Amino acid sequence: MAFIHRFGALLNPHEHFHCLVIEGVFDADTSGAATFHESRAPDQKWLDEVQAKVRRRLLCALTRRGVLEPEDAETMANWAHGGGFSLDASVRIEGADRPGLERLLRYCARPAFALERLREVDADHLVYESIKPGPGGGVSVMLTPLEQIERLAALIPPPRRHRHRYYGVLAPNALLRWQVFALAGVLLLFCAESDRTRLIRVRVRVRVI
Repeated sequence: MAFIHRFGALLNPHEHFHCLVIEGVFDADTSGAATFHESRAPDQKWLDEVQAKVRRRLLCALTRRGVLEPEDAETMANWAHGGGFSLDASVRIEGADRPGLERLLRYCARPAFALERLREVDADHLVYESIKPGPGGGVSVMLTPLEQIERLAALIPPPRRHRHRYYGVLAPNALLRWQVFALAGVLLLFCAESDRTRLIRVRVRVRVI
């Protein structure tokens, strides 16, 4: 599950992704039910390979679309420290830790703007504060009301584009999706329901949530 973020700590444009990755794979057994096979935690060498592959593919895609000149893409590919790309997989939540998983999901799905971090100095100046440093190491930025609106407008996602994407067995059309939900206990809600219309309605509700 991927969360697309277009903002940084101080409302600055900063494209990045927060991804929840199941540490293992699912397959169907002889009865059609989903079976989970846990994998080992990725080591740093594997993460470095993924980071390099993402960098290479993204730079190639931007070059094909005319966003980057080939010379600029080659220069970025040779930058030190990952060429401007980074991958962190240090956060791990156990499957039984439901409160921890909820906190992680809330963090990943947070909006770009937090009203409690906005403070009015006077009629012409606002201060937006962050809990962690933004670009240049600052933890706050002073803006006029129009500058604040300009920053927020730049962070509005493109129309008809979802900020949350589902992949693999969690994708909407995945064959094992409902079997995986059953394995997690989600479909226990449906056991007492015999009305097919009610079952479909509950399924749609779960998908929206």
